[in-house]
Amino acid sequence: MIALDFKTFQLQDTLKETIPTDEKVKKLTKILLQLHTNYEILKHFNNTLDLEDFMMHALITVNKLLEIDQLLLFLKEKDSLKLISMVSENTITTDITLESSSNPIIWDILKQQKAYVINNLKGIRKKFYGPSLKIDKNIKSILVLPLFDRYKNPIGMLSAHSKNINNFNESSIPFYSELAFETSKTLERSKQFTILKELSFIDELTGLYNRRFLNTVLEKEIKKIERYGGFFSFVIADMNNFKKINDQYGHLKGDEVLIKVAEIMKKRLRSSDIPARYGGDEFAIILFETKEENAIKVMEDINHKLRNLDLGIDINISLSYGISTFPEKAKDLKTLIESADNNLYIKKNSQHFDK
Repeated sequence: MIALDFKTFQLQDTLKETIPTDEKVKKLTKILLQLHTNYEILKHFNNTLDLEDFMMHALITVNKLLEIDQLLLFLKEKDSLKLISMVSENTITTDITLESSSNPIIWDILKQQKAYVINNLKGIRKKFYGPSLKIDKNIKSILVLPLFDRYKNPIGMLSAHSKNINNFNESSIPFYSELAFETSKTLERSKQFTILKELSFIDELTGLYNRRFLNTVLEKEIKKIERYGGFFSFVIADMNNFKKINDQYGHLKGDEVLIKVAEIMKKRLRSSDIPARYGGDEFAIILFETKEENAIKVMEDINHKLRNLDLGIDINISLSYGISTFPEKAKDLKTLIESADNNLYIKKNSQHFDK
């Protein structure tokens, strides 16, 4: 309703202007398109809890009208803004964090609590986002929308990039602000829903994600890469000599070992990676934007730390693992899992470990 009131007001002002008829028609058409676009976005936002889903839908919808080429969503975490979702025709690494200390322009915009339009990037292209994020040389216009919760506390930022010069203008700020408002509402709903949903996605013993959550992430990541490009490595790992540990020291000691393995994994991996308990003494990891050779280094580092663990037992702790990289070694979810599982089987048998 807010957006509709604004557009009606703007429409009246536009028709009062003494400008040629063909220019009036063009302005009127754009306003009507904005109304329709706004309606479509609001309708979709009100029916979704999935951040990636509404980002995809938003870009597809607004791109027809506003010619937006990149849409970036950041969430505030203490004194940093973390890129959590991105829709772009070009691949942008999602492992990006904008720190308040090294991104003064962005944080100043956030403090002002106002939409910010830049139609001339000359002189600020390299320093706008600070050292963390480089702006594509083809981008000519930027719109930054700070996001706030119902208590006016900053919760994130929505940033739109366009290849067209002067694509964003002050007269359309209320339209963009409405987009930011709906995004903020969706973020709040999503956060509340995520807290409840995560309870069913967390393994009770280790605190890692469970297999169900892992498969959900894999499906989404594969779809995103198929559309926008990118890669990741998937690891299936199996505890060596775990049956021997249970037989000699009991299941409580076995649980203690699993918990320690999970702790070492979480400490070694990046915050963007996804470690999960795959079942029993099996683990799985999604290593984003990681090739096989680097995935091997990660797993060998984890094994090095495991071998140095002192848990009061005379059995060495280590993991056998299989790695598959998407899309280089697999073209879909089924072949990805099968490839990693087969590699694990070969490695496990070649090393002659007991279960």
